[in-house]
Amino acid sequence: MKYLLLCCLMVMGCTTNQTKDTTDLGQIDSKDTLLVQNVQGHADTVVIEKRIALFISPDTIQIEKSKKELGEENFYVGADDYMFYMSNARDFLDSMKIATLDIQGKKFVKFMYSNKSQQIIALDTLPALWSIYFFDPNKKVKDVDMTMIKEEYENYFQ
Repeated sequence: MKYLLLCCLMVMGCTTNQTKDTTDLGQIDSKDTLLVQNVQGHADTVVIEKRIALFISPDTIQIEKSKKELGEENFYVGADDYMFYMSNARDFLDSMKIATLDIQGKKFVKFMYSNKSQQIIALDTLPALWSIYFFDPNKKVKDVDMTMIKEEYENYFQ
């Protein structure tokens, strides 16, 4: 079990160097113009302007800190649950044709609303190591319960 989870973490890029940009734009439809840029010279910020589901994963430092706090065995049990629910959420959102973006190794996400207001989330202050956020420029960003992804999708996007 521990080996399988370690493989999953490696595939997700969790074991890469913290400074490496692992933002994956492969899931974004090419006709959408998702803006990912440096904000005032900071390469650690992702700017989001389009309707999307964000999958946020911890970096190596956050993983190591959590292992020390929880113990390795407890960490891997929890991480296994997160991997299961994130995988299910990704499958469901793919079937709903919602654009997704994986974020790891960044410090901030800046959401740009259609009314020109903005909201910034500091990723190192999130309560969970793995999170999913829904964003629509006409609605407030939402941290969703990944164990209830269908209900969250219906309540937010429909």
